[in-house]
Parts: sequence; structure tokens; C-alpha cells
Amino acid sequence: MGGLAWLSACGGTPAPSGPPSAVVRGSVLFPPQAGTATLTSGAGARQVKVLTAEVDAGGGYLLTLPATLPDEVVSASPESGLPVTLWQSDRPLTCQGRPVLDHPAAHLLVVDGGFYSVGGKRVGELLPQSTALADDSGTVTTLKLLVYADRSATVQGTLKCSVGGRDVSAARVTLDYRFKRGWNMVVVRSELAATSTELDIRGSVSLPQGPSWKFLPTLRCRPALPSGP
Repeated sequence: MGGLAWLSACGGTPAPSGPPSAVVRGSVLFPPQAGTATLTSGAGARQVKVLTAEVDAGGGYLLTLPATLPDEVVSASPESGLPVTLWQSDRPLTCQGRPVLDHPAAHLLVVDGGFYSVGGKRVGELLPQSTALADDSGTVTTLKLLVYADRSATVQGTLKCSVGGRDVSAARVTLDYRFKRGWNMVVVRSELAATSTELDIRGSVSLPQGPSWKFLPTLRCRPALPSGP
């Protein structure tokens, strides 16, 4: 996590060795009211809390991305590498092989979910919100997720995959993730041409932005009705 601090020529004051903090703007779609978004990595028992942001009643938030994350957060990330494509869909994607990570010791923490609280009470879950554009030529879906890298790293590869579902049976995945140390935005773009049954999925990296999330209220179990007289 560290870097080489250096002395400035003017006063001998050590200069910061890590990337600067940044503030990004994002949104939660249709929150019940103003509250707090806790953004996480992983799911279930392996879910790691990463960031928090105050959300206004309209769903907007400002998120401060710290220059670094604590070692215990980064090392607790579900994967030391990166999921094959960061595929977010209810249709399973199965690929042959894996992309190549040039620095096997790199930790890449993907912020891929979260939960929503009001007055300290958890009232719903947060899932990544993709955008879709469709016309006569086909459909393009784009997903953006924040990723924290504890060092510079490159993930590359071209994979042949199969996709569950009736309308698509195959996918070609081309990844070119070039991570800088600190915060990055992964962009996963999937395109299905109108005349094809093969998805073209491409992954790249851009400057950090505030991701969009969809709010799903927590389901409360109703008490069972008496079954007999």
C-alpha cells in the first residue's frame, strides 16, 4: 500500500506518496426517503463494507473516495484478482479459462453492491444499475463499477463463453483492464446485434465516477395464518 515519499526542493517536506482523494456524484434510483448508502464488496458472509454516503430524498449523493483503503479492508476482498467479466445479470455466464493478471499479488476490490439505511435501520439493498440502448441494429448494455487497486495492474484476455437464456447462446469477451493504483471505474459494455445470437462483451477502465444503484426494499415475512380451527 505504500509508496516512496520524496522531499521537495523548497522545504524538505515529504510529499504525499499515494493518489489524492476524490469526490464523485452518483445516484440511488427511487429511494424511499433520504438515508445512508453503505457500499460493499462481495456478498453474504463475505460482504465487506467499503464506503458510505448520505443520500438526499431525490436519490443524489456525493461520495468521497479516500486516497487509500485500510489493509484489512483490501485484504478481506472476496478475490485477490478480478471476476472474469464483472458480469451482472440473472443469466449465468460460463467462460473457458481466465484473463491474465500481470501482477498476481495485486488486490482489486470491486464495489459491487450495498444496502440502504434510514435512521440507522436497514431498509433495502443496493444493486448495480446498468443502462441499455436499443435500436434496429441491436441492444447495447453498459455497466459501471468502482474498483480499488492497491497497486498498478493489468488484466487482459479474450474468452469464449456460454450464456444462459433462450435468446443468446454464446458470448465473446474481450478484457483490457489497465488499473492505476487507487480508484478506477470499470466499464463493461455488452452488445447484441439484431442479426446475431452472440453477445460481444468488452471491459475497460476509465476515470472514477459516481455509480448508479437500484434500490430494492427489504422483504418482511408476514406471520403465518392459523392452519386449523
